[in-house]
Amino acid sequence: MSRAKNEENARGEPAAPPRGLDAGRFPALAAFFRGYLHQDVAEEYGGAAAAARAFRRDASPAEAAQAAAEWGSFAREVVALSLAEIGRAMVERMGSGWAPASRRDLERLGRALGGR
Repeated sequence: MSRAKNEENARGEPAAPPRGLDAGRFPALAAFFRGYLHQDVAEEYGGAAAAARAFRRDASPAEAAQAAAEWGSFAREVVALSLAEIGRAMVERMGSGWAPASRRDLERLGRALGGR
């Protein structure tokens, strides 16, 4: 059974993201989410992409590269999920205090994590 883009559970809420989209599989990315994409990300950094740029300045080259690589894997795995499912994975399974409002938010975050 394939997962539809807007699949909902019995309560009408977005379905939980697939297993494996969690901090255990993406530890560097989850550490970035917890440390930079917290509930005050807009006030502290001005947004998620700016937080990613701050992370790249603060992190070692190896940490930044690992988080960027994990983002690439994460992004490939969530491409068919709804925005709500992606947000739930980020918040509930990876410790983010921020969830994207649009696909464009995700694209901006990815570019910033990749140093672009």
